[in-house]
Amino acid sequence: MILHYRIFGAGEWGSAVAEYLSKKGNKVDIYVRDKSSFIKSFNLNQNINVFDLNDNINQLRCSGDHVNMIACSSSGFFDVVKNYKDYFSKSDFISWLTKGIDHDSGLLFHQIIDNEISSKITKCIISGPSFASDLMNNKKIEVSLASTNINKSQKFINSVESDCFKLVVTKDIIGVQISAIIKNICAILAGILSEYNSEKYAIENLMEFAKKEIFEISNHFENFNKIYAVDIRERSATIKSPSCDGDLILTCLNPTSRNRTFGSLLAKNNSINDILIQLGTVEGYIATKTLYMKNDLPNGPIVNCAFNILYGNSEPLKELKFLKTN
Repeated sequence: MILHYRIFGAGEWGSAVAEYLSKKGNKVDIYVRDKSSFIKSFNLNQNINVFDLNDNINQLRCSGDHVNMIACSSSGFFDVVKNYKDYFSKSDFISWLTKGIDHDSGLLFHQIIDNEISSKITKCIISGPSFASDLMNNKKIEVSLASTNINKSQKFINSVESDCFKLVVTKDIIGVQISAIIKNICAILAGILSEYNSEKYAIENLMEFAKKEIFEISNHFENFNKIYAVDIRERSATIKSPSCDGDLILTCLNPTSRNRTFGSLLAKNNSINDILIQLGTVEGYIATKTLYMKNDLPNGPIVNCAFNILYGNSEPLKELKFLKTN
């Protein structure tokens, strides 16, 4: 079935997904803040339409064949939802590729949608270990797709999935989002460890702590609204899924990942300001403070350790001693 995708905000990954969906025969429109700059940056096929984000979006018609997908940065997610909620409210389905958390409120993205649009709208996130270049080159990718209503998401799932882009479907929309946040924080610590000549098992041990923390923090967020609760089997499956285990492996063990690079440079005594100038936005750095300050989280070694190092100027090796307790 041919669908009409409207993608709001798109960096490298969002553009790759747009290209992929277009090649599958779907109609694809992309809405961005700076149309001319975007077109210069991404060489998309001529079948993809690019528009400026503006108030006219709220006047657009939205039928059952339209699929709305948010692909902006985590810092822009709230503004996209709030500014165009009149449009999004015309649909009973919304999806997103954005990973992270709202840094002003400490809310997950499904909570923002509930607050600004409706808790009844079907919400769907795609998350997992993926590179834009791999999708563009038809290399096999397996990611997680979490939905609040799998039956109502089936048309979307069928449209997105292919032999080279496999989806592991789950109802655990909280666990998948938390996995995407913690893996970045964990990768910073992995980068620090890598510069102290730690054995590979130390980073693998770190990742096991991260999985436990993902489990605990996900349970914490469930308490805000029990309609998103899943049983222990579903949450355990999330921990083993592409969104958690797969993304942890890719982000923590890959020396080119931005968050791991941040940790590596920090361990070499570079200042945080200098590193941020070099790398740009580092999601794990910002998310550490958000999780620590905003959500009264259960004590967990990954977030606490990262916060003490990044914001408390604590000695990394002192903070990472918890790894020896496992």
